[in-house]
Amino acid sequence: MVEDVLTDLLMLENQLPFFILEYLFKKFFILGDNPASVRSLSIQFLREQGATAFGIELDDSPRVEAKHIVDLFRGLLIAPMSKEPPMIKTEKSATTPCIEKLHLAEVQFKPVKTTKLFDIRFDVTTKWFGIGFHKGILKIPKLHTGDTTELVLTNLIAFEQCITSEDYCIRDYVSIMDELVDDSKDVGLLVKYKIVENDLGGGDQDLATLINNLSTGIVYNKNYFYYGHLCGELDKFYSSKWHKWIANLSSSYFNTPWTTMSFVAAVVLLILTAIQTICSIISLK
Repeated sequence: MVEDVLTDLLMLENQLPFFILEYLFKKFFILGDNPASVRSLSIQFLREQGATAFGIELDDSPRVEAKHIVDLFRGLLIAPMSKEPPMIKTEKSATTPCIEKLHLAEVQFKPVKTTKLFDIRFDVTTKWFGIGFHKGILKIPKLHTGDTTELVLTNLIAFEQCITSEDYCIRDYVSIMDELVDDSKDVGLLVKYKIVENDLGGGDQDLATLINNLSTGIVYNKNYFYYGHLCGELDKFYSSKWHKWIANLSSSYFNTPWTTMSFVAAVVLLILTAIQTICSIISLK
């Protein structure tokens, strides 16, 4: 029954305040000269759950004040973000093109191995000596999805919906992932680029359904949406006609070696024809 008990410990309705657990622990369990604490044992347990549910290694060094285990788990997850500047108020909505559309717009995807599960970044660099063509790279922390991922996120979101705060990292993380993932094609691309490791026992569509269902009923404050700036940057990049033209050119003429060779041959033939025409005009003079 160990696995069932471990799962129950992460359910919001089963939480007991830490002061009760500490009292009971000190009353009945003293281990040697340096007795373990409820907090240290809880962190040890939660680090294992972080690896199982998300595939990340939680940092146990920050001091996190918590009322119960779910609160402590959330605190450990968002602790790395506390060192960043305060969230900027933004009027941008939580909407962005999905992974497949971004891929068609020539956005590149890069997995990031980090303890910051929520650290999704979009970097834009200028190519071709600054003449105006930009390359966009969406960097997403690697995510491992396991049997407990849905349960953990559901309870963390439920807890966040109950507290008064402007820092709803987990709720906003689920919201942005829901925007990026519409169906199995989006999940397939995330798996292809090694951003997501699907260990649910189902296919890409099962994971897409899980992500979409997690955001059901979530109410967010767009004025303090954590990824508001990111959504704006992605939407701006995707809406650029230049990027769409390049993407269309790439998919139409450079999707296989043969079409690429045909396009190059056609361009060379066109140039040679133009040179021949110019030479003929010059010779007539």
